[in-house]
Amino acid sequence: MTRPIDLSWQLFWEDIPVGYTATCLARTIQHADIINFANYTRDYQQIHVDREFAKSSLYGDVIMHGLMGVSIASGMLLRTEFGTRTLRTMLKCLGYKTIKFPAPIQVDDTVTTTFEVIDKSDFDETKGLLEIRLDAVNQRGVLVSTHQRTYLFAKKNFDFETIAERGSF
Repeated sequence: MTRPIDLSWQLFWEDIPVGYTATCLARTIQHADIINFANYTRDYQQIHVDREFAKSSLYGDVIMHGLMGVSIASGMLLRTEFGTRTLRTMLKCLGYKTIKFPAPIQVDDTVTTTFEVIDKSDFDETKGLLEIRLDAVNQRGVLVSTHQRTYLFAKKNFDFETIAERGSF
């Protein structure tokens, strides 16, 4: 038998209103971050990794991979009170509705992400959907990344114990 899960501190689908917003911690991007992402993804395009090549580019220096910005925003979302209080009730990300990169992120840019719950709907009796928009701006206030994603959330009547025993929902 499994130990009961303490959910008293968690936010459920019913607790999260459309319009809920928060600002995540800022993150300063280093060249090593970009190189590490390139190594992980095997995306070694010169504009991302070769500073000498990038000097003569439109940007004057290397730029971060767009999906690296999306990944950082995702991680920063989880480091907010919202992320902590939905650790158990945020069941899964169902996908991205939009991803846009209006401006590049460069070495030494400090990126701050804000998010907002922009839509909410029922999924079934025990689960609901939240659509969240994440906007990242650099230290100059320029929008560098924006994306919308849909999450499946537990409602207050979601049966965590049965799911834990079964291993899936």
